[in-house]
Amino acid sequence: MKMKKKLIRKKKSDSFDSISQDMEESFINQEVEARTNSLRLRMKGVIFLVVLTLLGTFYYMSSNSKSSQSQTTQSQQPSQSQTTQSHYSQEELTAYIEELTKEHTYTNHHWTLDEYASLTIDESGEDGISLENFIKKYGSPYGGQPLEDFANTNRIVLDYVTDNIYDYGSFSFKYVNGKFRLYDKMLTVKNYSSELVTVASRENYKNQWTKEKYDTLEDGTSLSEIYQLFGKPSNVQLLATGDYIYIILTYGKTFDDEENKVELQMTYSEKETSLMRKQETGAMW
Repeated sequence: MKMKKKLIRKKKSDSFDSISQDMEESFINQEVEARTNSLRLRMKGVIFLVVLTLLGTFYYMSSNSKSSQSQTTQSQQPSQSQTTQSHYSQEELTAYIEELTKEHTYTNHHWTLDEYASLTIDESGEDGISLENFIKKYGSPYGGQPLEDFANTNRIVLDYVTDNIYDYGSFSFKYVNGKFRLYDKMLTVKNYSSELVTVASRENYKNQWTKEKYDTLEDGTSLSEIYQLFGKPSNVQLLATGDYIYIILTYGKTFDDEENKVELQMTYSEKETSLMRKQETGAMW
């Protein structure tokens, strides 16, 4: 009987140990599972934060890229939208002109009287050609500068120069209705010639002036009459400011004589080119 009790106790003890072990294993399994679940939740949280961080970084880079592209585009014009801003600082206008003139390109364009006269100007600038179309037609300017803003409008002046420096044009633009438009102009051409205004060659030049002819020459004499009386000049200059256009005919005592000469200042219009002023220099006769 004692043996049986011991066996029973042992069995009970074995059973208890087994149960305890089972419970311990179960507890451990639950603890592991709980920790695993907790770890999974933490991992999900970390992943979520990482995704949010990546999305934030991507958004920041995207915004920066767009901002950079916008700034690159705006470097070719004053900093704010031309459709909304009516006034720019001198620094913005200077930067804009530097962008337009960065090549310092000499122009190959040689102006004619009719072409210059056809450029409409007025103080308001509303009817002037846009700067964009002006550049398309005549090319990039050689230089320029902003004009002091005395009427709360933006004004810039652009210079066009030929490589021989004989042609020099200065064209002023005002910011009107979202665009820079031509409102003033000036042009100097030292050796000018056209179908209307022709110049003698060195071989064919002949001085036909006398003091009597000079004294009797009256203001208002037409260009064609002067050619008939004195022949073609040795040089012609074109001087124009705004809508006032003048040509200066030079008749030297000899073709290359710049000290002894007669100069005739002519006014130009679409209807007629006529004498405005005469001047004799040196010993012409």
